[in-house]
Amino acid sequence: MVDVMEWYPPRAILANDALFSILAADSKKLDRASPYVAPDGYQARSHPDLSERLIDLARGLDYVSTMGYGRFMLAHPNGALFAVVSSNWGLSVRLTFSQIDLPDGEAAPSPIGEARTMIRAWLGEIPPDVATHRLRSIVAESYRQAASEPPASASG
Repeated sequence: MVDVMEWYPPRAILANDALFSILAADSKKLDRASPYVAPDGYQARSHPDLSERLIDLARGLDYVSTMGYGRFMLAHPNGALFAVVSSNWGLSVRLTFSQIDLPDGEAAPSPIGEARTMIRAWLGEIPPDVATHRLRSIVAESYRQAASEPPASASG
């Protein structure tokens, strides 16, 4: 895992800029001695169970994992983020609310960006194996969307 500010060259992926602005405004640096500090020095905002669930849902995809502003994130190798642990129950994916077909209450517009949707990491009304299959499909589609993100500029 790498520090998001070291891994991302400045303005490398234009689509990440708005997300980083939102996350930075909602985050705070902590003293490293605090038990609530994430590896990147920000207040931890990602429960380990959700981070592990996201890794499981992204199985088979070629991604980079990192911490950014206290949140666990997955990015396409091109640098575009496609999934972020964004609450104590959900994951934000790079899909609009209308692109996701889940039962009522299992998805909502994400608080971390208009082009993102927050999905529940575990779906309550669907059998677990079916839920995992559906969520993996959503994460894979989010990954495909991230794959098409162009760099902001050739100079970075």
